Amino acid sequence: MDQATLSDLASRAITLGIAVAIAVVVIHLLEVLVKRLTAKMELRVATIFINLVRGTVWVIALLSVLEPVFNIQPTAFVTALGVTGVAISLGLQDTVSNVIGGMALMTSRVIQPGDWITVGTVTGKVTDITWRSTMVTDSSGNVEVIPNSVLNKTALVRLETWKVTRVDVPVKVGREADLDIVSADIVTTVTAALGDDLYDQLGVEVVYSDICADGFDCIVRPHVKYGVSSSSVTTRVVGALAGRPWVACHELVHSAENMPTNQGE
Repeated sequence: MDQATLSDLASRAITLGIAVAIAVVVIHLLEVLVKRLTAKMELRVATIFINLVRGTVWVIALLSVLEPVFNIQPTAFVTALGVTGVAISLGLQDTVSNVIGGMALMTSRVIQPGDWITVGTVTGKVTDITWRSTMVTDSSGNVEVIPNSVLNKTALVRLETWKVTRVDVPVKVGREADLDIVSADIVTTVTAALGDDLYDQLGVEVVYSDICADGFDCIVRPHVKYGVSSSSVTTRVVGALAGRPWVACHELVHSAENMPTNQGE
């Protein structure tokens, strides 16, 4: 390889490196700018905005180095991309629909990260909006991934303020008990015991956490309106369930004073 060739390769490598470095710096500056603008517009920053900024900058950087580094005319590249773009778009219809749906949700302020929403049977906090989907975390910590295109076409309820307290009450269930029947009995009994203090949209969860010699360890998890005393909820749940025939030894695992609670979810 002669000196001229080495010099040409080095020049192209330097050009490519400079373009990449500039792109990285520009992306960083634009991300800061996007965060400031969304703050002024009272929009919470979502991944979709950052990804669009990054994608745009990298496309511009690529077009700028096509000719000096790869000897490809940008106009020819764009023309070829346009011809193949139709075929590619047919295979990416869902992705394009999700991206457009996510942008529509954000710019119209229908939902933003941090909002609490109910979509179908899912109630939870919007933790992020990406290219393809919206992440919704429910009160138990489970993450529901909802495609933006589906969310954009589905009726949803936005909860302006999250006003729910979750209270966990451990219960020991006897070995011979039918767990389906026990679960239904718990939901019915606790719902009646808590009455109007129960948050209807989330209600009462029943989670079986372990199998032991005496039977099954169960967590009774009522969701009550914010401000309702957790100790009061625990006492009423214990009192309502203490006499049920399926409770192992007719005793709950712990006294009311030792019940763990999670508040303000």
